[in-house]
Amino acid sequence: MEILAHEVEQAGAASAKSAERTASLSGGHAAKKPGIHLTTALAKLAVRERYLASELQGRRYDIGVKYGLLTAQLALALDGNNRDEVLSGLVELLATRAR
Repeated sequence: MEILAHEVEQAGAASAKSAERTASLSGGHAAKKPGIHLTTALAKLAVRERYLASELQGRRYDIGVKYGLLTAQLALALDGNNRDEVLSGLVELLATRAR
């Protein structure tokens, strides 16, 4: 696991070299986006050691796109126990910004 983490860290830089590293980690197939992808990292891990996984019901959010992280955080907040408080805060924010 430490070796995999080291490889992911090395390949994590957002640059032209990052795309090359991603291609080499994925067996020569260039990824659509530069960087290390979870599927690639899990495939490398499966070769080295056993790991456990679980299938979950839910929705996926791409936090690599503009406002993706915000959307994911809002979805989590709106699904939690404080939904009313989050909605109230959003309404207040929108009301003050509309002026």
